[in-house]
Amino acid sequence: MKIPRKRLYIQEPDGKSNYTEYFQYGGKNKYGDIKSQTDRNGNKTQYEIDARGNVTKITNPDGSTQLKEYDEKNNVTKEVDECGKTTYNVYDENKINLIKKVQPLNETDVYDGTNNTGFAITFYQYYTGEESGSSAKGLLKSETDPEGNTTTYTYNTYGDVKAVSDPETGKVTTYEYNRIGWKTAQITQKGNRTEFTYDKNGQLIKTTTVSSKNETQRTIFDLLGRKIQEITPNQYDDTKDNVEADTYTDNTVGTKYEYFDSGKIKEVTNALGETTSYTYDVYGNTLTEAKPNGAIYRYEYDVLDRLLKIYFRDNSSVAEELLTQYSYATLEDGKTQTTETKYLNSKDKAVTVYIYDYADRLVEQQNPDATKQRTIYNANGTINRQIAANGSSTYFKYDGLNRLTEQWAPFEVSNGNTLYTYNKTEYDKAGRKSAVKSGKDKVTLWSIPESLAITNYQYYKNGNVSQTRDSEGRKTEYLYDDDGNVIKESVYTNATNKLVTDYTYNYLGKLDKKEQHVKTGDLYGKDFNDKRTLYLQPPTLMTRMVIQKL
Repeated sequence: MKIPRKRLYIQEPDGKSNYTEYFQYGGKNKYGDIKSQTDRNGNKTQYEIDARGNVTKITNPDGSTQLKEYDEKNNVTKEVDECGKTTYNVYDENKINLIKKVQPLNETDVYDGTNNTGFAITFYQYYTGEESGSSAKGLLKSETDPEGNTTTYTYNTYGDVKAVSDPETGKVTTYEYNRIGWKTAQITQKGNRTEFTYDKNGQLIKTTTVSSKNETQRTIFDLLGRKIQEITPNQYDDTKDNVEADTYTDNTVGTKYEYFDSGKIKEVTNALGETTSYTYDVYGNTLTEAKPNGAIYRYEYDVLDRLLKIYFRDNSSVAEELLTQYSYATLEDGKTQTTETKYLNSKDKAVTVYIYDYADRLVEQQNPDATKQRTIYNANGTINRQIAANGSSTYFKYDGLNRLTEQWAPFEVSNGNTLYTYNKTEYDKAGRKSAVKSGKDKVTLWSIPESLAITNYQYYKNGNVSQTRDSEGRKTEYLYDDDGNVIKESVYTNATNKLVTDYTYNYLGKLDKKEQHVKTGDLYGKDFNDKRTLYLQPPTLMTRMVIQKL
């Protein structure tokens, strides 16, 4: 394809066009650097570049801008979003590896490399030379989150990740590969092993969870690489499997797929033998969908392949009915409008109108009852305000990392003034929720209640919640197994009394057993002769619930 001289126009089937404008050097488009792009609705995005062709400024159709700065090796060193939120990237002395990602916790602090206070900083370290055991260069050795928790990585001789450590326990999840880098096994920190088998094209054909039962998920592909059969573990029989030939002798089990010559799916037959069939138009759009019960859906599209109508009939011998109809429009301000009409019966219909901005964000929904819902966005795409169908507004605020921090939701109108409920979320530097605060009293907009109900969160180094504590003194503690599953939950009703629940998991990570420790006399209507009730030494009663595998 030849690079256009100045502009590239693309006219769509409905006659509308979008076009791309290029920078000119000596009257010629030498490098294909884009100067502007205008979509079919007339929304124009403009670009500025430096002498090396790096995009330094993007001006969106609404006038908001994104900024980028680069070093002499074209690495992005600074990014500023449409609301002025900044991210700094710091590289090693050779300008090759990213060693720091820095984000101000507020919207104003400038990072100069000397003061880390007030910033969320992620650190990256890399192996040097042959230190990793591989000849590959630039392999990541460790990643330390902004709270100082470090995950480390080791590699095999080919540069594949061999082990990843847990920041809390130091235990590792390990991986095995074949010589061309396909992952053949994964071993969790508890030692649970999953093995992966591939065909000669690199498609995953077999996943086995190693155990006494060796649960296996099997996928069969045809010569064109299309999936033709999926067999779940409870249907799999290894005596019928020929992995080398990628065949399975029992074609009656699992989910089966048939295809047209075009590669589109013709039929899907599920494990119960129920078949859904499809037909398509010449552009690949689904025309009909025949369900196992005989019901048939039919679809129509416009010249842009957008869905226009959905028809339905119970079976092929009855007339079809129009269920849903769509129409599309471009508004004068460059927004797009989709109108959905649902036919409830022969007389009644429900019409909903959706309006989207240049970034395809829903900005207005007009409901069948003539009410409207609107969403107003900040320039960077975060939600500033939501206006409900009754006209009331919910307001949102964010921190320097674009995390939602405060919300004022309308509660009631008193003496002509709207009163709001207030919620605030605080985070640690690693982005984990550290406190949730809810106002006990109603307030006016932008006010903060004097009295707050507070729940604080503490974490293990690997990000699992270790404790929650509320402002009333209630506390819950959590313990986990090596695979990150909760194995003990202790709910303190006061400083000394607690309700303890133990959890046990199988090798699949599924809950296998739940044990609730309850003091004698706490269970109303308990039957001490019930054999399902297990007793520990008084005064503790333990009720066991076993979740069986179906």
